[in-house]
This record gives sequence, C-alpha cells and structure tokens, in this order.
Amino acid sequence: MGLATAMTAVAASQPTVATRYTNRVQQPLNAPVITEQPEGTAVKYKRSGEGIYVDGDFMFAAEQNARTTIVYAEDGTTVYIGNIFNDCNTVMGETWVQGTINADGTKITVPMGQTLFHNPDINADVVLAWGTTSPEVNDMGTLMGVNFTPDASVTEATYTVDPETGVITLDGGEGALWMGSPDCYNATGLGCYWTDDNTFGSYMDWELTLTPAIEAVPAVPANPTLFEDSWFDDGTEDGYSCLDFYLPDTDVDGNPIDPEFVSFSIFTDGDQLFTFEAETYAYDLTEDMTEIPYSVYHGGMDFDDSRVYFYRTNTGENPLFAERIGIQAYYTVDGVKNASEIVYTYVSAVAVDDLATTNPVTSERFYNVAGQQGTHAFNGMNIVVRTHADGTTSVVKVVK
Repeated sequence: MGLATAMTAVAASQPTVATRYTNRVQQPLNAPVITEQPEGTAVKYKRSGEGIYVDGDFMFAAEQNARTTIVYAEDGTTVYIGNIFNDCNTVMGETWVQGTINADGTKITVPMGQTLFHNPDINADVVLAWGTTSPEVNDMGTLMGVNFTPDASVTEATYTVDPETGVITLDGGEGALWMGSPDCYNATGLGCYWTDDNTFGSYMDWELTLTPAIEAVPAVPANPTLFEDSWFDDGTEDGYSCLDFYLPDTDVDGNPIDPEFVSFSIFTDGDQLFTFEAETYAYDLTEDMTEIPYSVYHGGMDFDDSRVYFYRTNTGENPLFAERIGIQAYYTVDGVKNASEIVYTYVSAVAVDDLATTNPVTSERFYNVAGQQGTHAFNGMNIVVRTHADGTTSVVKVVK
C-alpha cells in the first residue's frame, strides 16, 4: 500500500474470544476442495473494498489489498475463483471455487455451499454462505466476538463485470467500516462457516472490487512509508518491539507496480542487514532470511500485513536499534532487481534531536487522505514526506 492509499486504509481490531452464528445455511454441495489451479486462461486481479477477517484471537474489519486469480475455462461458461476471500490462503491454503459467467460476459454467478477447506481431524468443512454479521459485546461495551447469520434464501452470489474495463464488483453487500468498532461489524455479504459447530469461518466480503492487475515490468519502487509513531517497544523483559509500515504500490514516477514482486529488508544502526531467523519466525520462514517477500509480509502471522515483529525488547544494554531503524523496498521482475532508498525512523528522542540538528529538512511533500500531492499542507490529515540534507527521507503525520 503506497502513499495514495495509506491513510484511506481504516482498520479496527479487537481481541475476540468467540465467533459463532445462529442458524445453519443450506447443506454443502459435497464437492471436493479444489486445491490446484484448474485449466484455462488465468487473469490476476487486485482486490479493493471492505471486509472482515478473524484470525485466532484477533478480529479485523479493514480494507482489502490482496490479489485474486480467476481462471476462465475453454468452454466459455465456467470460471474458477482462487482465494475468493482476502488472504484466505493464509489459513486455508490455495483454494478455488467454481462459478459461471453469462454469454455476454457481464455477470459471474457462484453457488453457495461450496467447500473451501476440509479439516480431517474434526471431519468438518468451511463452506460459502451469504449472510449478515453483527458484533457481540459484553456489559462494558467491549467487543467479544462476531455472530454470523446466513440467509438460506440466497443460493448464489453474483458479481458484475464491466465489459470495457474488466473490473468485477460483488453485488449486494453492505457495511460501514468508517463507523469503527464495534459498529463496523454490522454487515451483509459473502462469508463462510464451519459445518461442525456453526462458527463463523473467518472471512466476509461486503464490498469488493477486482481490478485486472498490471503486467509487471522492471521499475524502481517508491520508498516504503513510515510514520513518526511507526516504532513500538513494550519495554518489558520478555516483551517485543515492532515496526509499522506500508510497502509501495507505485514506482518512483507514480506508476502502479505489482506488490507480488515487492520485497523488503530491515537495517540496524550502521545500515547492517537484519536477519530474520527461521527459529524465531517459525510460522512464516523455513530458513534465515534478510529479504522478506510480499507474500510473507502480507498476511503472515509473524508479520501481520503492515507490521513486522521483533521478538525481544529494544531496551537494555544491547538494543537491536540504538538510534534508528531503516527499511528498503525491492522490486524484482524478470531477474531485474531495483531498490528504493532506505527510509528511517528513529527509536530514541535523542536520535530525533540529533537528526534535526545535523541533518536538517531540505524539502517536504504533502499528501492528503485521497493521495493527492501538494507543496503545502491540505486541510485535515496530511502525510508529510521530508527529504533531509543527506538525501534520506522521513515520514510524519500532520493535521492542519
């Protein structure tokens, strides 16, 4: 997510101890899970819109920014949608559902009840269902979970295809992400559920647009986005620290790039590469790595989409980052690898004061919440990109 979308991605997250729904939808189609890409013409799409994602003890209502592939079969009627929900491959692995497209190519229909995932240990499936979600709160008004009520009268979900642009839009969903938690969990759309205990199956789309992805060509990526408060350290002996950031979705000239070809590295003081050890990042890595691909960063359990964790506190005699932490993005297409500048944030007030004294700001660029760029601050929230005397950049949020 680049500067144009950094401030439009509004997300709400709260711990949840229960996710359930009240009534069983129609019986599954009893079809096997499709885990391999079917034959046909594959087209990649960029997701945008709003939805819900539940992962273990955490629940999110947020904007979508993953990728989806649709395979158009040779018969001209059958289509297969891969990873139908945002990041569903993180939990379910590669999964495909079958649908049909009408003769003029303007409507895709997907039957409900299709199996997305099977757990042989409990002999249960996750299946598609159209329905509504609602927040579950305690007496103190704290969000505790989400309820999902399927609409058994809806036997299929439909998507409208723009014949000129190829953009695909989910029909009929409704939600209010901008309202914040817990109200943002009142939604109607395409979801899924577990067949054994009627619990919500972790995903729901109430607003979705699929835009054909661009053809990837070599380009120099724009800089990653860091904020003044991107660094966090809980400061306890057995605690953790983390860095929040967005990887670029444009090149240095503002042209869109495909995030699937983006990766990043973290730099410690003295611009030394930080090594992510597989033993620590056991959920996502099988070997030690100094460069993390987008596929791990986006949806990985240790990386959490727009955050990377460091499983130790930065305080004490041997901090990971004594003064600053740096991040650099790479864009690798057809064996050609280009890098952004290294962008820094400072982990101590002393370092920030030193920067202002020894490395003053030479220019500033302002971005509003719509991604528009200007030489002066806009009314409301601004993302300010500052270039310093040594050529490095820093990013802060400013409200005018």
